[in-house]
Amino acid sequence: MRSRFIALAMLLTLSACVYAAADNVGYYYGTPAPPAPTPSFGTYINFDTPTGTPDATGNIPLAANDFSSLGVSITSLDSNTLYYTSGSSMSQPYFISESANGYAVNANFAFSTPVAQVGLGLAVPGNTTVSLFDGTNLLYQVSKIGISSGLNTNSYVVFADYSGANITSMQVSSPVNAFDDLQYSVKAPEPSVPALLGIGLGVVGFIRRKFAR
Repeated sequence: MRSRFIALAMLLTLSACVYAAADNVGYYYGTPAPPAPTPSFGTYINFDTPTGTPDATGNIPLAANDFSSLGVSITSLDSNTLYYTSGSSMSQPYFISESANGYAVNANFAFSTPVAQVGLGLAVPGNTTVSLFDGTNLLYQVSKIGISSGLNTNSYVVFADYSGANITSMQVSSPVNAFDDLQYSVKAPEPSVPALLGIGLGVVGFIRRKFAR
C-alpha cells in the first residue's frame, strides 16, 4: 500500500511539472547594453556592422537576408523600410528603426530553427506590442511592456517559451520605438519546474514518514 501512495505522489508531481511547463510563455527583464545585454545567451546580433548600401538619403536599409546565415530573417510588417540608424537611443553605433517614419518599428523576425528564448533591446517598450508565433498559431502577445514595473525606457526584454523551442517568429510593433541587441536560443530557463519538483519530493517524504510510524 505504501509503495502505491509513493508512486501516486510521484505521478502527480510529474503531471504538475508537465502542466506548469505546457504553454508557459512569458517575459522577463535583463540589463540593456552597453557593452552587451544581460543575460547573455544563444546567438547575439548587435546590428553594429551594417551590410547594406546607403540609399539616396544616406541611410542604410536592413535587408531581410542580412542575418540569414545566423538563422533569422528580419522584414518590415508595413510599407516602411527598416534602417540601421545611428544615435543615442540604444547601444552604439547602430540600432534598427524606421528612421524615415519617426523611429517607429513594425518588424517580423522569422527563425530558420524554432527557438525557445528571444531577447531584444527596446527603446520605448511601453508603446510596443510583441507577438510570438508557432507557425500561424499565436503563442503569446503582450502590450505596454514594463508600464506596471516602471520600465519604459531602453529596457532589455527576454521572451521565453518554457515548454520548449516553439517560437518560429516574433512580431514587434510600435509607433515610437527602436530595437537593438537581438539574442535567441533553443533553450529557455525553467524556474517553475524545479520548484514543483521540490514540492513533490517533499510530499513523497511526508508519505514515507507517515507510513514508517
